[in-house]
Amino acid sequence: MQIGRICFDVTDIVSYATGNSRVSGIQRVQLNLISNIARNNSEAKILCTFFHPTLLKMVSFRPLDVLVDHEFDATSILQRLGIRSKAKLLPPKHEVKRYLSRFSSNKPLRSLKKLEVYFYAIFYSPRLRQLGFKPALTQPSKIECVKLDDLRLLKEDSYVILGSNWSFKEVISVCKAHSAYGGDVVQMVYDLIPYVRPEYCTSGLRTDFKNWLTDVSSYVNRYICISEFTAKDLREFLGAKATSKSITAVPLAHEFDGYARDSRPITPSIEIEHVLRKPFVLCVGTIEIRKNGVALLRVWSRLIESLGEQTPKLVFAGKQGWLIKEFENTLRISKKLSRFVEVIHSPSDAELVTLYQNALFTAYPSLYEGWGLPVGEAAWFGKLCIASNTTSMPEVCGDLAIYVDPENIDEMTSKIEDAIRRPEIVSTKEHAIKQAKLRTWSDVADDIFEFLNDGN
Repeated sequence: MQIGRICFDVTDIVSYATGNSRVSGIQRVQLNLISNIARNNSEAKILCTFFHPTLLKMVSFRPLDVLVDHEFDATSILQRLGIRSKAKLLPPKHEVKRYLSRFSSNKPLRSLKKLEVYFYAIFYSPRLRQLGFKPALTQPSKIECVKLDDLRLLKEDSYVILGSNWSFKEVISVCKAHSAYGGDVVQMVYDLIPYVRPEYCTSGLRTDFKNWLTDVSSYVNRYICISEFTAKDLREFLGAKATSKSITAVPLAHEFDGYARDSRPITPSIEIEHVLRKPFVLCVGTIEIRKNGVALLRVWSRLIESLGEQTPKLVFAGKQGWLIKEFENTLRISKKLSRFVEVIHSPSDAELVTLYQNALFTAYPSLYEGWGLPVGEAAWFGKLCIASNTTSMPEVCGDLAIYVDPENIDEMTSKIEDAIRRPEIVSTKEHAIKQAKLRTWSDVADDIFEFLNDGN
């Protein structure tokens, strides 16, 4: 039985919200879990804490006072927390940049479209929604945050970090003080990529991550890993220390939060409407070296040779990451690929769902994952994923997916071409997916809540 409170630190979410309107994978997981845990356990004492950038203090709030939107809404979160006082009239710059990316080959037209966006923002905002921008927010009510000094963590409280906290010294100080007091400190670990596969990361991240992972073992007494594969990696890193720690694997969900399983297709935004005019294969995820997008480009070059005009488009949907010069150069110099490949930068949830719903199937040739959300999300919308057979990815969908060696272009080409030429392969898998029991975020939240209670 839970005696104390569960305090989820969300400092990294608040920090992320100050510079991004769209959520990344780790932030999406945190928001889904905290919201579901709070909704499913209304009688429990659950709080969120973060380092307030204006007050320069650790503060707390009740999660359902702030985390009320299915889709990550940075402006709304910051307004409710009193960090941003009022909604901006103009859309965020990164939203404008994303919209204008489709006109990057025609600079005069791009300039005209930019003026058009700002004109509509000032004089006719309803038109922005038709262009794919989020509607203007009504001013949400500001909530009252309680200073953590006033709240006082008790020994029986659990302090839980579901995100990345190595760059927030204030959070680490709270963790260390609570641990020294005999309190329960829990850390979720998504993967150990910067340590085990440093070639996929920047040098700064590699150093910061290793230092953090070493330091965190001095004050964290329980770990939640998002897959058995990540749990194995963590145990190997901790070595002898692993015997004194509680390490459990809690698989993530297939559910795309906010959308019913196999939900009916939604009306596409103007920004992606043109994508749906031809058959396409979808690859979802941050465009970075680890996601192995270059391999898919090589596959598509071969498919164009063998299938010609019958080749479906390849659509990448995700924000831009790091170490992608080869990806960008391959697309830029190949006129052949430019006709069959499209990149949708930082799609909204609604746009991403539309792409899932309308894809022939999805591809996810990532080289290393702690879980692999897009593999499960494809299944949520009844779609087959041709995924990597490495690291954690086979844990996500088991026999419901088709697996390939992400470094074997011949095998990848063969299996993707088979799925294109023989629709019965796809339909057979889709039938199995529709019959399968898929995991929801509520299921994951219940498992984590039970784990947290077991420690008290």
